[in-house]
Amino acid sequence: MKPKPKHLEPVYAATFKGKSVVDAYRFRPSHSAEAYIESFHSRNGFSRQRMAPEMADAFDTAVHALVTQSYPDGIFEVQS
Repeated sequence: MKPKPKHLEPVYAATFKGKSVVDAYRFRPSHSAEAYIESFHSRNGFSRQRMAPEMADAFDTAVHALVTQSYPDGIFEVQS
């Protein structure tokens, strides 16, 4: 097994445990429906290179319809 990359070591992850980071988390930017949908295409199974263009368009249309049912303005907070 390859060793974990240096940027993923606990010392770097600990940076995000600081109170100032936790307190600022609620001020992270909102996401547009388009940015949210596009984020799926960065995943292996949904990458545009692996999907036929018409399938990617159909996926985008379906997800956009679902998102805008709850967020008509197309802007929302991604909960983690």
